[in-house]
Amino acid sequence: MRKRYRFDGLTLIVALLAVFMLNVLLFSAGVLLGAAPNDVGRASARRPRASVQQRRTAAPPEPRAEARATFVMPRWSPPADPQIETPQPQPEIALVTKRDLTAVIEEAAHRESVPPYLIAAVARVESNLDPRAISHKGAIGLMQVMPETAKRFGFDARRLHDPVHNVAAGATYLRWLLDRYDGDLDRVLAAYNAGEGAVAKYDGIPPYKETQDFVKRVRAVLAKTTTSKI
Repeated sequence: MRKRYRFDGLTLIVALLAVFMLNVLLFSAGVLLGAAPNDVGRASARRPRASVQQRRTAAPPEPRAEARATFVMPRWSPPADPQIETPQPQPEIALVTKRDLTAVIEEAAHRESVPPYLIAAVARVESNLDPRAISHKGAIGLMQVMPETAKRFGFDARRLHDPVHNVAAGATYLRWLLDRYDGDLDRVLAAYNAGEGAVAKYDGIPPYKETQDFVKRVRAVLAKTTTSKI
């Protein structure tokens, strides 16, 4: 005859606690597994989605602006109404070195947008690069600038023995002639030597031996220094 198993009070309490703990574990696992999707769903519901039309018409993001350093070439600031006086030779002005003259010519060339080799060729033919040169007609300095021409373009004739001032005046005059004659080099050189009136009178290089020789000599120097067209 089999012996019946009897549940005493302690066994019953242990069984109930085991069932209760099992239910707590199952409930906790369900909460943890269901919380993340529900939170995501609630967050999505709070953010209204843009319509298709809004997405199509939305402006594209603006590109980032890149800082670019723009170089601006300064223009010559002429003195206020200088008085023209015929300057006298100034022996104290030393002959500029080739390196210094190159820097002076390049600075004036950049400022006035004149080819530097054209300025150098005119200076070499006009004065043989002598800042103290004075012609029998009164032209002065490296570029043999007339005092009247200096005043016309806002330069001080009293400073024409200064190589920087002289080259700046000559380069300004060359820029003006290049614009006037649309880059016609023969007319530019003829006008630089004989004046615009003579070029207009003869519709080109005037029949002056000095002017014709000047044009030929400057062109010969240019042919040796550059093959570029002006």
